[in-house]
Amino acid sequence: MTCEEKWPWERCFVILGLMKALAVSLLACVISLFLAANANATELRIHFQNPDRSKAAIEKADLLLVGWGWTETIPLIPEADTVSMNFDDLSARSPEKFQNLDHAQIYIRGSNLAAVQSEPFLWPGSARDANHAETRIDFRGGRSVALRMGANQELTVVMRRPQNRSIRLLDEDGKPITGLKVSILRFESNENHCGFLRGEQLKVGSTDVDGRLPVPDGDFQYAFKLDFESHFSFTAAAYSPNDPETYVMTYLTPSETVLELHRFEALRLAIRVLVGNAPAMGVSFTDSRNIGICGAASGSLGKTGSNGTLLVEKYFPEERDGICIVDDQGKLLWGKPSEDLYRISREPIEIRFPAGTKFGQTDTPCPFP
Repeated sequence: MTCEEKWPWERCFVILGLMKALAVSLLACVISLFLAANANATELRIHFQNPDRSKAAIEKADLLLVGWGWTETIPLIPEADTVSMNFDDLSARSPEKFQNLDHAQIYIRGSNLAAVQSEPFLWPGSARDANHAETRIDFRGGRSVALRMGANQELTVVMRRPQNRSIRLLDEDGKPITGLKVSILRFESNENHCGFLRGEQLKVGSTDVDGRLPVPDGDFQYAFKLDFESHFSFTAAAYSPNDPETYVMTYLTPSETVLELHRFEALRLAIRVLVGNAPAMGVSFTDSRNIGICGAASGSLGKTGSNGTLLVEKYFPEERDGICIVDDQGKLLWGKPSEDLYRISREPIEIRFPAGTKFGQTDTPCPFP
């Protein structure tokens, strides 16, 4: 039944007019609510420029999230020279993760430009930032913004052209360290129980005769990592034989950055084992290093030969916890921590056990008392 069949046309005209007015009013309300919600959004538009202040061509833009024991990279979609971030929209994707993350960073790579990465910043509205109305996003060199909650802000960052950079590795006597293999990373995190590095690997190379190694250029914090048991440590970073990785984090000076390393001393170990008065052949020595849950590092240093002697031409106590011999139940029969090996290594070591002693072996750290 049509409107005209139910009511006179004049009444139908009034009803249809009221319905149209109501629809327009509802649409206006929805638009008003949308604008109000976006007016309170926390947004940032970052404009990147070439050194001549022309618009930069952004090739890659990432948001790096760092939490305890994890990292995650969220790609950002650049619009020519501009990277836009709506912090509320990003937080809504995974509220628990953003609420509890440790910090965030922004990484930008442009065409024929040195890549940049912001300093770590607290996420607006996160648990760590609950008592603050703003957070600072800093690209160093005065390129920063104090981002306020609920504000729509803009920042201009002038990037620079790549330049030649290198590191130079010297020992504590100022002598170049030649042929040392170094892994170069753009540092992201070491926020985990073991201190393992997280970051983009930029290069792996070895130093030349002058101790130099060219480095890919960028405005961010670098990490330089040595191979396991490299027999060196960085003097600028605390070192422990229980650490699973040896590295240092640093920003680089414009052309060349000197990094000082400590060179570990090598000892010559000669150890003779006797059972009663007879040389003991095949006795296994454990080379002990405890890095806990971070990986396996202990193993066999070697076994005695037919004359009961184990000879190790180069042993580096600073990299180890010590050495030991265990019985067939894994209990300690003999052992020396690394600090004691410097004293006893000056002369051949003789170890005597009672007749009938049964020897074992272990891949776990020495059970020192």
